[in-house]
Amino acid sequence: MTNTQDFISAAVREAEDFIKGTGIAESTFGMRAVNDATVIERLRNGQVTLRTVAKIQSYIRDNRIYPNKRQQVIPAEHTAKMRGQ
Repeated sequence: MTNTQDFISAAVREAEDFIKGTGIAESTFGMRAVNDATVIERLRNGQVTLRTVAKIQSYIRDNRIYPNKRQQVIPAEHTAKMRGQ
């Protein structure tokens, strides 16, 4: 295997682990990560660019803790009250 193949193989494992751990569908993952429902199948076949792999890894890194939870935005006046200001 070449370094590129190793890199892509590691990305496949990382994506599959994330998908399994979160319980989301592969197509949902693909749409959220890179706007491509078939990206996991293409990744398995080595038919993606390194830029796409980087986007997938970035999505996983940014969503690893709470993948299905939307972040709550707390209005500034509430955060000031919480700090006692």
